[in-house]
Amino acid sequence: MVTTELFERARNIILKYFRLNEKKYVVVFCSPRRYKIFKVQLKSINYFVVSSKNFDLPLGIRALAVKKKDLKKCSVVYTGGGMIKHVTSNYVVWADIPERFEAGTPNIVNIIAFAKAIQILNQSGKKFNKKSGNLIKTSKEILYDDDLLEYSGLRLLQKLRKSLIGHDVRVPTAKTIK
Repeated sequence: MVTTELFERARNIILKYFRLNEKKYVVVFCSPRRYKIFKVQLKSINYFVVSSKNFDLPLGIRALAVKKKDLKKCSVVYTGGGMIKHVTSNYVVWADIPERFEAGTPNIVNIIAFAKAIQILNQSGKKFNKKSGNLIKTSKEILYDDDLLEYSGLRLLQKLRKSLIGHDVRVPTAKTIK
């Protein structure tokens, strides 16, 4: 499924952003509310967090990068969606990490957009203001200073396929996939 592949690529973009080893760390996406509750468990654990708000993007996304071994020690905060593999009257088999901590249907579009914004910033070399934690480049620059603005329709779709987040992923449309 295309969205699943893009979602997993978004996780990798976050790990690259933090310059973390993808074999040791995993990314959990959550809402600001879930993050507030979840960070109580994480207070004794070394983790990294980045918010869409840091990029001046009102997407309501928090991305937490946590060591896999440390995340296994945490208990589930919310339940629902694809976080359970099997349930009986006597026990529950939780999904693997990180899905175990992503209850319900994730905000896939915003997560992919957030990852793409980070990717664009990394390519442009823009940095955070370390004191305020905010982005030096404005959201207007991110949204409107794009190489793809001159394209539309099928040509835009072809260019998007070549963009890093969609590289090697076939984008299904009625015209292009038969």
